[in-house]
Amino acid sequence: MKKLKITENLEHEVLHELYLAKDKECEGEFELKAVLLDEEGDPINCTFNNDGCVTIDTSDITYTVLSVENLDMLWDLILESQEYFAKELAKELKREKKTSKK
Repeated sequence: MKKLKITENLEHEVLHELYLAKDKECEGEFELKAVLLDEEGDPINCTFNNDGCVTIDTSDITYTVLSVENLDMLWDLILESQEYFAKELAKELKREKKTSKK
């Protein structure tokens, strides 16, 4: 998996790709986000947490139209985010193990 870019911009310039964004609620923390276009071409802001789910921000839209392709893309991004979180957890555990040996 490629290294994810960190951005503070909520409107990420690359569609259909995960990126790291500063978490508004937890200072110093980051969350995974992606912007997808629905079937009508409207941007959908998505957040991926380490729970195997996607949170779709509907605050700026009244409805969204999702095709099978959109749903497949969401599924792929959920899997990609889970892979990212698993790798980050493994790194964290490795760091903790090194620290506890000292």
